[in-house]
Amino acid sequence: MLARHRLLHPDLLEEERVLDYVLTGSWSKAAVQEARRLVGKARVNIALDAREHSADGKSFDNIPPHSAYTFSQDPAMIYYCENETVSGTQFAHDETLPESFPFELLPKDTLLPLVADYSSSFMSRPIPRLADHAIIYAGAQKNLGPAGLTIVIVRQDCIVDVDAAAALGATPVPTGLSYKTFAEGKSMPNTPPVFAVYVTGLVLKRSKELGGTRYYEEVNRRKKEKVYEIVEEGERKGVLKGHVKKGSGSWMNVVFVVLGEGAEAKFLKGAEQRGMKGLKGHRSVGGIRVSLYNAITEEQVDKLVAYIREFIQQEPGIPPTLPSETL
Repeated sequence: MLARHRLLHPDLLEEERVLDYVLTGSWSKAAVQEARRLVGKARVNIALDAREHSADGKSFDNIPPHSAYTFSQDPAMIYYCENETVSGTQFAHDETLPESFPFELLPKDTLLPLVADYSSSFMSRPIPRLADHAIIYAGAQKNLGPAGLTIVIVRQDCIVDVDAAAALGATPVPTGLSYKTFAEGKSMPNTPPVFAVYVTGLVLKRSKELGGTRYYEEVNRRKKEKVYEIVEEGERKGVLKGHVKKGSGSWMNVVFVVLGEGAEAKFLKGAEQRGMKGLKGHRSVGGIRVSLYNAITEEQVDKLVAYIREFIQQEPGIPPTLPSETL
């Protein structure tokens, strides 16, 4: 995107080029750190830091309202991560909600330099404003197939000559990472990960037969509603506590805490005894993380919800002292 911006604005100094980043969780934080390593003299602008809108000032537990964003005038790139797996936050799918991505704040009647990381939510529901994006990328390993394959959607004007841009002073881009290289090689400039491509093809074929993203949108909506409802039930009894504010919760990763000394270990042990594994939250957040990717069936979700309800009924609970604002 810096190469594209250099070709569009050859007389602009590198110090005057800006990349806007929307910071809502661990993955967008990592993207910011990498950008600061790689963009040379260009400036990284934090258009939003969700931590500033959290209760403690340091947690990724919310998607702030549109009024909180500060975009640059003519950025080389605007980056956001659609779903944050670690903290369990995600932009709302309904554009009328304050937790949605603020597309209306972006310039009109222009080719936006909008880049989105959809690694953990690709194919789980339709992508809002798909045509407004310059680049959308996603790892296949969540909803499409085995690890080792990346899906990249690149708008035609972003397939630029990186060497021509470098000659004008842009940061050099390795040939193997140039979109032009992949476009000219029909996505196969080198030997592709054949097995991952094959399995992903099978998954896409099956997805199309089922109805595509509209089908998964409805199924995933029901799945996440069931889990959030039982977490709310656990909150009312003082057994559970959701990690994120209401309206900011992820469809793919529901994060919550089991309250009480030793209660989390007891919860995980009981889940494992019932054949449910991988529920322990990320080490940076802790607690419980329920992943609801496309491969997880409603029947499996119902089994988990039944166990959580059983656990809630058996635990004494800790009476809440303040009204809940989670989920």
